[in-house]
Amino acid sequence: MSWYTTLLPVGTLVLGAGLTEVRSWVADRRQRGEAERMAAVERQRTQEERRETFELDLLVRLQEALLEYGRATGRLHHIDMMISKQTGSYASTQLPEEASDHEYAAGRQMLALMNMVLDIELRQLVREAYTRMSAVGSMHRSTPQDAEDAFTAAATLHAEALEAVATRIRDIYLHGSADLPEPGHRADRPTTWWP
Repeated sequence: MSWYTTLLPVGTLVLGAGLTEVRSWVADRRQRGEAERMAAVERQRTQEERRETFELDLLVRLQEALLEYGRATGRLHHIDMMISKQTGSYASTQLPEEASDHEYAAGRQMLALMNMVLDIELRQLVREAYTRMSAVGSMHRSTPQDAEDAFTAAATLHAEALEAVATRIRDIYLHGSADLPEPGHRADRPTTWWP
């Protein structure tokens, strides 16, 4: 018996075992890669669901806060206008404490929520509506007509902000946040909200 006939079966056995190990290593690596890819997809899906849930909850609460703030500032404006008909100047007297406290609480709620809005353009619109609505009450000793004009402009912006929030909520419900562009980069929304 020659060394060749003895070595050939042993070499074949070693080569077969080596190839089996290499194939097993490649299969394990492929499975690990697939498992990592699936885990990354699941993490992304979970993150999108959390983001969507957060954004929907925030927008619904923001919409309620916008309505409440609009109601509170509208009430103060009405009271100021009634007084200005007697005095000739707007915001010239102390308003009822209950109405002022209600407007203050509604304003605080607006501030707390509007700064957490994810969509940059929507956040800026809501902030501008809040600023304009709150500025009307600061028009001390101005003419009633100037105050009415400022309130009308602020109320128009307030209505636009409400509609924009409602549109964003509908978009998320209809399409899901994963199908929407990144917040603040909406091509279907005008770049300016005020003429």
